[in-house]
Amino acid sequence: MKKQLLILAMAGAMAMFGANAALATCNISPLNGDAQCVDFNIHGASAEYDFFNAVAPGFLETEFGCSSAKMLGPAGALGNTSKYGVTVGSECTVNGKKTTIVFRYSSKASWDGIAGITGENEILAGYTNQTGDEDACVVAGDGFDVRTYADENQCNWGTGVCGDGTNGVTPSGNPVGTLCAHAMVGASDVAADELIENSTGSLKGPNGSYVVFRNFTTSHGVNTTQGATNGTGKTIQWPLANNYGDELLVVPFSFYANNSVTASTCVGGAMAGSPCASASDCDDPNAYKGGANNGTCTSAQISNMTREMAVQIFAGVVDNWADFGTGYVNLPIQVCFRHAGSGSHATLDWTVMHGAGQLMGTLATAQGSTNGPGINPAGYMWFNDGTGDALNCANYQASNWGAVTYADSDYTTVQAGRFNKTYANVHELTYQGQPGSHAALVGGSYDFYTTEHLFTTSHSLSYSDSQTPPQNYAINMYAQLKNYLASPSSLPSDEAYFWALPTQMTWYYGPAATPPLQELYQTYPFLSQDPTEPNY
Repeated sequence: MKKQLLILAMAGAMAMFGANAALATCNISPLNGDAQCVDFNIHGASAEYDFFNAVAPGFLETEFGCSSAKMLGPAGALGNTSKYGVTVGSECTVNGKKTTIVFRYSSKASWDGIAGITGENEILAGYTNQTGDEDACVVAGDGFDVRTYADENQCNWGTGVCGDGTNGVTPSGNPVGTLCAHAMVGASDVAADELIENSTGSLKGPNGSYVVFRNFTTSHGVNTTQGATNGTGKTIQWPLANNYGDELLVVPFSFYANNSVTASTCVGGAMAGSPCASASDCDDPNAYKGGANNGTCTSAQISNMTREMAVQIFAGVVDNWADFGTGYVNLPIQVCFRHAGSGSHATLDWTVMHGAGQLMGTLATAQGSTNGPGINPAGYMWFNDGTGDALNCANYQASNWGAVTYADSDYTTVQAGRFNKTYANVHELTYQGQPGSHAALVGGSYDFYTTEHLFTTSHSLSYSDSQTPPQNYAINMYAQLKNYLASPSSLPSDEAYFWALPTQMTWYYGPAATPPLQELYQTYPFLSQDPTEPNY
């Protein structure tokens, strides 16, 4: 019988499950005469959602002999908030048996990827004040190492839609098209001790939901050591195998602006590219020597973000685009942050702000008309739960919305096409004049990036379920995943423009928790760290 390999995506907001819902391993019977079915579940960073859903087919085909992939989805009308994806392969080989493999990836934020596999009570740990901020499966009492995933048994294998294609819930309160399963691998954009920001505000920025605070500053990161405490004395159930995890992928991030954000520059003539307020600003200053050679003053969407601009915007130093000078639109800046605990948020803090968690931790804390302590109230600051939420914040309205945010560089291009996400009011910016591309990344001209981390515990990979394979099938599968991702050929062709492997980097500034210059000095100690020296 023909081999089968499908990708299914489930989109929608999480709701509360009925108490003690049965935990899933595989929720389908083995396909095509397979002897068994096994599941493999990853949870965490939203930046890795697209990656693992894109990589899963090739991984199953190459490492387990499953067939070539056919991608379906996304599910439902909520493509901009996709959180749950699943790939199913049949006639694969696991431990010498023909096997159906269910590969699931669900996303929330980096902090939850780590807390999920360590089995930490996030409320008692003080990370959040909202019971609803915990995973629905945790709220239902299924365990602190359980998360919500797409249910392959509720997916239409022709259309890819899981459940009824909406954000609906069942009479018992279950999100349509999802199930509860054990998290085996936690995904994070940064190391656990680099998540040290805090935030207070609506869960989904201008799009509402409940108010939540997230606090990681007092603990200096997500706790990872068994027996560690975080204010309340809550013990970590299972320590991480490695606090820095496995670093498998380098991902560039970009800034995104609403289309309302414009600036005027000279087009043509000797002053081409210069800021302008009127046509006279584009006159050739040497016209008296003969010939005017004048350009025109033209308004267009901004296309670039400098580090100086980013620092001033995200530290709250400026609150109106006109503060950047001649030609910029007179429009309040709407800053669309991710909530604390987000790896994207931490990456911005460490690599662009160079704040060691303190610049944004001090200023960007409370969402509101005053933007938080010390920030001019004319603009506005919004916190957002996931990457899709932050883009939805920037996309909130088509006109008079001076919004700016940040996300992985492929988000509005590859991911928008793959998962039917639409951000019609938003465009991507270059950073320091460079695109967030593989070439700029590996060549050293683009430093707004992070190295993605995968975390495991002895419990998460050896969890004993009711299936027939021995407990170590997940351990072996994870080892094969790392082996597969070590090859450049593992990168999907449409993502190879953006992503890179650590081994491909011709420069590499090490852990995100070290400011870039210091990281360069660690890599190249012959460079002087004395700012008075010419090679600084």
